[in-house]
Amino acid sequence: MYVLSELEKEYGWDKVSKWRILLVNAGGHSQRLPSASVLGKIFCAFPFGTPMYQMLEVKLATYLPFLDRMGPGIYLPPSDTIEVYDLGSNSYEWTFTSPGFTAIAHPSTLDIGVDHGVYVLEDKNVKGALAEFRNCLEVLQKPSIDIMYQKGAVREAKTNKYIDMTEPWVYSDSCFYFDKDVSRKLIDFYNKHSPLNCEIDAYGDFLQALGPRATKEYTKNISNVSTVDPTLGKMREEIFNLLKGTPLNIVCLNVSQFHHFGTISECLHHFCCNGALRKQVGFTNCRFSAMLDSSNEHLANGAGDPSPPKKSRQNLDEVFEGCVMHSVLKSGSSMAKRSIIEFCNIEIPIEVGQDCLVSNCE
Repeated sequence: MYVLSELEKEYGWDKVSKWRILLVNAGGHSQRLPSASVLGKIFCAFPFGTPMYQMLEVKLATYLPFLDRMGPGIYLPPSDTIEVYDLGSNSYEWTFTSPGFTAIAHPSTLDIGVDHGVYVLEDKNVKGALAEFRNCLEVLQKPSIDIMYQKGAVREAKTNKYIDMTEPWVYSDSCFYFDKDVSRKLIDFYNKHSPLNCEIDAYGDFLQALGPRATKEYTKNISNVSTVDPTLGKMREEIFNLLKGTPLNIVCLNVSQFHHFGTISECLHHFCCNGALRKQVGFTNCRFSAMLDSSNEHLANGAGDPSPPKKSRQNLDEVFEGCVMHSVLKSGSSMAKRSIIEFCNIEIPIEVGQDCLVSNCE
């Protein structure tokens, strides 16, 4: 809300109301991924591209196909996820132009649903298309498996040419869009109540207010709130009253997955072990890196190095099982498969063990 208010001050509502705006929080001050705490998760490096791509660049590329489907409004994704999907060649029957909110949903296991938002849809039948436009009854935020069943969010295992879920599953959240009318409401609300003294969450406080079965009970739940301010309950209830009744439309991308990079464990998994994602996106073991011998001569180079290795040099992908990004290492170094070295210049042989992330060291 603060950002929207500042955009209006800087450019005026006449301009802002005509724009399609990508609004991504930086994801800074991260306790779960300390290596990203200075710049924020949105600027995390990935082991592909020349030079290496960052999370932001990947997001700009993956969201580009959505632009043609949008009118003026705000597209708000998480700062620490990658969404991979297939829209097909003739899937233009859905858009982001319906009034209110339009959210992307992905088929996910119940374990994923426990840590994310889960959509309870009006009709549990899955038509089996690449993309389906659905009405949403309510949004559950980090629900238990029992709650998912009680609320009717769980679907039975289903396997066809579009959906491949061999166990009970749900539609989980990732990115959402809201139109200029919602933007106007949020700006007016912020201008009336600023400065806010409590944390308002775009997922927990906006989406849970939507759908015909939404109630204000969630405003009392502080289990996922990092800092509880005395004004929090009252402010959340006011936002519920502000957004209650606003339409929530769901686009179920049935051939899609979202991958979360918010913790060290998740980064280790996706960079080092997730073969499906590595293939989909193009991750390599070593990117923009080199190994030097005792005379500081290059023995091996990683993919994307600005000075391509001579034929006699090894490829670093053949030397290490783990992931090395934008680093210089010394001959004789070794690392476990599930480990990451990034932005390091290490002039002695080192051994990096399992489940380690070494970042910005010299």
